[in-house]
Amino acid sequence: MKKRLILFMTSLLVLQILLVLPPPTISEVRSDLEFIWNFTSSEQAFTALVNDELDILCMDLTREQKEAVEANPDLQITACAKNDYYEFAVNNNRSIPSYPNALSPTNVREVRQALSCLVNKSYIISNILDGFGARIDQPIPYRQTEGWCDPSVITYDWNHNGVIEPDEANYPWEYNLTKAVLLLAGVGFADTDDNGYLNYPDNPAWGNVAGNDTTQMPLRIVAIQECTYRREAARYLYSQLEGDPTVAGDSPLADEWARLYAEGKVSAPGGDFATTALIGPRSVIAPIILQLDFHIYVRYIKCSRFPLHLYFLYHSAFWGASNIVTDYEHPELDVYLEKLYYAPDLVQAQAASKNACRYMALNAVTIPLWSTMTFQTWRKEVCGIVNMVGYGINNKYTYINAYRADAPEQPLRIGIYPPPAQLNPVYSNQPTDWEILNAMYTHLMNFNPYDLAVDQPWVAQDWEVETWVDPRDGREKTAVTCWIRKDAGIGTPNPTIRLRSYTAHDVEFTIWYYYAFQDGWNWPFVKDVSHTKIIDDYTIKIYFNNLSIWLLYSIGTEMPLLCKYELIDVLSTAPNYPLLSKKTESFIYWGEPVKLQHSVVQVINATADGIPIQECEDFHIYADPKTYCHNVFVLTAGIEPPVNITITYWYAPNPPTGIFLGSDAGLNWQDTMYTPAPHYADSINIGTGASLKKNPNFFLSPILGELDWRWYWEGETKPRSGYYRIDILDVVLCTGSYCQRGDGVYNPLYFPGADLDANDLCHVGILDLVIVTGNYFAKFGTPPADP
Repeated sequence: MKKRLILFMTSLLVLQILLVLPPPTISEVRSDLEFIWNFTSSEQAFTALVNDELDILCMDLTREQKEAVEANPDLQITACAKNDYYEFAVNNNRSIPSYPNALSPTNVREVRQALSCLVNKSYIISNILDGFGARIDQPIPYRQTEGWCDPSVITYDWNHNGVIEPDEANYPWEYNLTKAVLLLAGVGFADTDDNGYLNYPDNPAWGNVAGNDTTQMPLRIVAIQECTYRREAARYLYSQLEGDPTVAGDSPLADEWARLYAEGKVSAPGGDFATTALIGPRSVIAPIILQLDFHIYVRYIKCSRFPLHLYFLYHSAFWGASNIVTDYEHPELDVYLEKLYYAPDLVQAQAASKNACRYMALNAVTIPLWSTMTFQTWRKEVCGIVNMVGYGINNKYTYINAYRADAPEQPLRIGIYPPPAQLNPVYSNQPTDWEILNAMYTHLMNFNPYDLAVDQPWVAQDWEVETWVDPRDGREKTAVTCWIRKDAGIGTPNPTIRLRSYTAHDVEFTIWYYYAFQDGWNWPFVKDVSHTKIIDDYTIKIYFNNLSIWLLYSIGTEMPLLCKYELIDVLSTAPNYPLLSKKTESFIYWGEPVKLQHSVVQVINATADGIPIQECEDFHIYADPKTYCHNVFVLTAGIEPPVNITITYWYAPNPPTGIFLGSDAGLNWQDTMYTPAPHYADSINIGTGASLKKNPNFFLSPILGELDWRWYWEGETKPRSGYYRIDILDVVLCTGSYCQRGDGVYNPLYFPGADLDANDLCHVGILDLVIVTGNYFAKFGTPPADP
């Protein structure tokens, strides 16, 4: 402690000297990015890093790789507890396509409970993950347990003493073979033909499977082979149910059943539960999941900073899309999830989350397994890494701040495994897709990388949450006003396109284009929008059909931004078929809402009795909350009906499917990848990688020495201004990691963000402190004032 105090005082002395120096020169976003994914395994990607063919790995390390990193002086290491989880996603539907006229065993609550009792989570974490995981009993990341999970139905170290006390062990389906047998026997499973395999209950309710041997309709467990953990977890569950497929009656389930039968605790003999393990490449497994032709799928979920994924992944409204678990079997759960997502405040949201968790646990709706507790690595020559809480080193802060000390003008080479399936902002649904897309597309809002609860501005310099009363039903609902920065410039892969500023018109287009595709990945984030109002070129007010504290974040931090004018041009002239078309409609408006023929993406023009009228001033186009169609025309006050209305608008006649946005319609990535993000695509080969260039019009030019990435608001009147500032908090972060190293054995005191200096690699020392103090009180990121 005394050493730290002396160091801190020394740093202040250095600071006083440096304050007389001229102001620092503000740099640009530091590096281009080169994503590389032509790897056939995680081992191959890791070897590429070791061989100096990569700078950063976008991949979690295995224990063997971690130990190799710690022994390699050219590599650095840090830890990350991720906002993610793995689960045995259990299909609760009454049947599956492979067995269409048979009751699915996983539709039966007692079977799901028995399956849960067959899973030894401690064994999986110790033997498959090598300890790189934290047990969970609810489909919520381990980091979000407190405040969101019901303590009465989970096992968790609430006292943080490293020991699970008796009153902390509350998961009702703990690993227990005896309970698993009793649950299955209780609903009628038994080996009635003495072949070592269970038979389905001989009950008409089971349909065509009633009384049949499970070998005739085995349980279907599905996993992708690219992820070792998911693959091996599937094999583990398979072995618990069936054991060696060449030997009947040898599984742990069968052994326990035999013991209980011998002791007279079950009335009929048992055996293995016949199981098929479908493990293959993602391209093969994806159609099986889309068709819901499985009983159990080993699923990975990367979550946002609040557990709102519960609503999208387990509510029946999303069955067959993001929800592959519940079907329509759990109306009570739907109620809890709606109360979570449409909560007016945090207290009610957390109460609803706990109710949902309790219901899911008691009914074994799914089988949560673990959250990732991992390590990540990069080469020692890379400075300025930001290890974001819950997400690790691969994030937008790293990509705008990090640089290669050995070659500052060269791109950061980022290795990804498994490779992306598609790079389509409307339809991409894989985590690795979005690792790349999130570097190409950006958002209205951001949050602090070290304190995820702190909202910060991004493309929107400010926002205001209000309520409005919908005259159609008299209900109070959420409205959000966003003020767009006037210096948020668009980057483009097409040099013939004029660069311009991002505006409120682009935000409006983004909302209604995503809204047009209910099967799109981003549709859930815009589905609650009622209508939008352009206040001016840089101000938009978004009205929602519901009241919720979360709607701000749906459009603020989750919705990737698109560019209106450039996309309208190419989408409407796609070579194979149009992705946007014009429609003109004429009708007499009698004072009641009129439904147009299509969901409106953008209004082009409108007239009333031949006189031009303006959207938002003279009329609105509302979204119908029942049909989710943005097509309800309503005149505002001031124009007396009846009146002849003619309106022309853009609508989406075809979805923009394909590897890239609209590539099935003949477009290529150069046609559509316009962005106000820090980087834009310069070249893409979907089989090997992508090169991203710095956006010369990006609004943020970070100063080397910014460590805490804390935004300081300025003023009280909306829209507020503000800035990032290098100050005493950055100095404290640097001194707190002083003399710590990032190479060698993992050191939790090493703070990667403080390792800035090209002449002192893998080490936080006096040169790093000089960089921070040399820029003391320097500000950047201030939005331009109104002209």
